Amino acid sequence: MATGQPKTKAQELEERIMVLAAEPHPSEFVIRGIKKDAEALRKDDPILAAAALGFIASFEKNVVEMRRNFEFALGRRPNDFTFHFNFGNSLLRTDFYSEARDHFLNAVELAPSQPEVLNAAIEACLWTGWLSKAADLTDRYHRLSPDKPSPYTRVAELLDVARRNKLSDHEIEALLDTAVSVLAASNASTKAIQPKVLSDEESSWLSYHLVVAEPVETVVDLNVILAERLAENQPRLPADKFVTVMFVPGNAV
Repeated sequence: MATGQPKTKAQELEERIMVLAAEPHPSEFVIRGIKKDAEALRKDDPILAAAALGFIASFEKNVVEMRRNFEFALGRRPNDFTFHFNFGNSLLRTDFYSEARDHFLNAVELAPSQPEVLNAAIEACLWTGWLSKAADLTDRYHRLSPDKPSPYTRVAELLDVARRNKLSDHEIEALLDTAVSVLAASNASTKAIQPKVLSDEESSWLSYHLVVAEPVETVVDLNVILAERLAENQPRLPADKFVTVMFVPGNAV
């Protein structure tokens, strides 16, 4: 005996996209299959098809198609949190961190009780230097899921060290934007951005490590370029405002 209505093709596609979003190393076969089915759905549901194709385009590093499809979908369904969430993931995958953060924050406002959306927004805020917002979202996550700790357990410590060093979110974000621009100019990308607290006998400070999937020699060259770019383009921070930003090779973590 049938227990319910069969899923539509659109519903099945949405579920497959959510599974794909959680997969760290999806197979080319799965990606091609979802793309084929999304293309076939264009006639019946062009909005969902566009969102799916935008998501697939991020795996193909096709930024033009990614943006075109998501902008079409969000232009017609601006309050769909899954579109914002998947666009945020797509932007993160293609190294547009600040834009990714903004879409994750939109998704949080539209779906405030979704833990995975909150965690994505926390991560994006950490990756872009928005420590105050990350702390606010972490508090919200703990109220929502008191029995399930957030993976981002050091947000309060990071924010405390930033405040003791009199650093604003804007100042940290500007430094990280410069680092990301160096990667983009070198056709390199990050695997992760890791905010850390370092210390010596006298003080503690923030250090942002941008993990790069490049040989050690290339990472050294990128750090030299970053130092030059910061000296040229960023105002020197006062001595009481201390933060470091550096590239590290992927095998160093």
